[in-house]
Amino acid sequence: MTKLAYPLSIFFFLIILHSDSFPANLDMQIATIFEDYHKQGHWLPLRIAIDNNGENLAGDISVTVYNNTNNKQTYTTPISILGNSGGEKYLYIRPDEIGHNINVRLTDRNDKILLEKEAHFNVIPEESKLIAIVDQNKSLDVDNAIRQTDPSKKVYIANIIAEKLPDKWKGYDSVDAVILGSFSPDSMSEDQRQALSDWVCAGGILIISGGSDSQNLLWSFIEPILPVKIKGTKVIQSIPSIANRFGYELPNEQIIMTVSELVGDSKIIIAEDNLPIISERRLCTGKIVFISYDYADPIFRSWNGNGDLWGLIIGSTQKRIIPKYESIFKLLSANGRLSLPSYKIVGLFLLLYILCMSIIGYVFFEKRKSNVWIVSIFITVLFIIGAFGFNYVTGERSSIVSDFSIVNVNQNNQRARIRSFFSPFSSGKTELKMMFNNADAVFVENPTSEDGGTYLGSGFKLVQEDIPQIIADNTKSLRTHLFYGELFTDLKGNVLIKESNNKHIEVFNNLPFEITDCYLFWNGSYAKIGTVSPNNQSTFSLNQTFSGNVFDNYSVENEGMSKFINLVKPLLPDNTDKILVGWADGSALEKLAGIDGNYKSSGMALVIISWN
Repeated sequence: MTKLAYPLSIFFFLIILHSDSFPANLDMQIATIFEDYHKQGHWLPLRIAIDNNGENLAGDISVTVYNNTNNKQTYTTPISILGNSGGEKYLYIRPDEIGHNINVRLTDRNDKILLEKEAHFNVIPEESKLIAIVDQNKSLDVDNAIRQTDPSKKVYIANIIAEKLPDKWKGYDSVDAVILGSFSPDSMSEDQRQALSDWVCAGGILIISGGSDSQNLLWSFIEPILPVKIKGTKVIQSIPSIANRFGYELPNEQIIMTVSELVGDSKIIIAEDNLPIISERRLCTGKIVFISYDYADPIFRSWNGNGDLWGLIIGSTQKRIIPKYESIFKLLSANGRLSLPSYKIVGLFLLLYILCMSIIGYVFFEKRKSNVWIVSIFITVLFIIGAFGFNYVTGERSSIVSDFSIVNVNQNNQRARIRSFFSPFSSGKTELKMMFNNADAVFVENPTSEDGGTYLGSGFKLVQEDIPQIIADNTKSLRTHLFYGELFTDLKGNVLIKESNNKHIEVFNNLPFEITDCYLFWNGSYAKIGTVSPNNQSTFSLNQTFSGNVFDNYSVENEGMSKFINLVKPLLPDNTDKILVGWADGSALEKLAGIDGNYKSSGMALVIISWN
């Protein structure tokens, strides 16, 4: 017995030591927001609540993900909580490995683990539909009706209240459509409102319910993007137009309808006596659908046409498109440009060269004239190398970021969606650290190498805070890798269009950069307008016609630009009735996303400005 006493005492001591290593005054709750549903390879939103019954806490919440080759990616966000209080933070991760669990850590600023918990999520098929219903009054009847839209039963419903929605647009990455039912727009934070709008602009489908609660939408962030202008409400007897559309009689009961009129380029899907019943409008590459009645009204409870009706409302959802990383990387490598030093640097080195040559000539060459040419050539070469290398190898700005980007701008707001393919190279640093001062979030897909493999470095980290950061260790081989990042940012300007008679269009560029190789496509006609300078207004004539996709009619002489358009054409918008296409010279990451000053950058940006 005594032989077992010592090992058992050590065993129980270690258990007690481990249990004491996590403070008893801290607790952490983790929610995956959309009822744990997740599509593999998409972003997964986590809502993490910390309850602190001790002293003030300053630390980080992080999740580390390992891929099949055991390389790791870390997602982290800082958190500060006062003593005897609580706090919540969102964290967005991409759990690419096979599995349904992740470990979430809370650490202090010295990386000491304070708490560690496991979160579970359910992986659903990529081809399935995930519908999020935002409603204070959950309705099982509506859930069943929406599921009828797909006979294969690959429709998943996530019920959520508005206060729990993501605060970044990528939090909706697995979601195909969001239905706003009975909710208060004021219950959402400014970040949550912006996230929902950005997600729609990136291709999401937002369905908004009317009826007796439609007055709550007035003066809210929803009102400006509605396809209709709300005038009031009225009671009608059933909705014969819906019954006739789908061939199933609706109960002859009264229903409260929103009285409205169409706005802008919106269109009516179903109308009743010139009253819009279901209407929609495009917003960038997404769409907004307005239902003039309460989507959960009892009149539809056992109606046989529910599946067909919701199939019409939701429509077809966008399929996930994987960019051709390898081909784009080769294009980026072939079109990389040397970032030359500034005139001040060159002038300083020329001045030093002249002074140096004068001193050497006076001191050493008075009696050694035969060596003048040899030494002169040596000094000249030395200073030329120094002029182009000093500022990059030994200086602070010793890294280069080269990128090709797609910049989507919608005329209705000043938000720009930037999708950037970039290849960072550091000649003197072992760690890449990029900060984005003007972007509220940066989401980077798995870095890809020239041969299509994943990033071979020891670690890759996304820091999600007010000034988001990308951090990569072991950058020796980073030059042979491609990153693909997405973000939204405010441009603080736009391109304004005024349509006049006889197919003449006035274009005013209020953006802070020049757009070259511009084409303006407008309702089946187009004009090649060349360069649009900042703060400049010009008038153009739409003298040519086109059909089909505008990018099949857009041409540019630069071979690299032309190849890039062909490679990313599946990523470009197809609802292009009114659109301006052109190029901005320089890095979109630097000009628009506010990349910090520790990097030189070069690149080109395909600028797409749409009016819809």
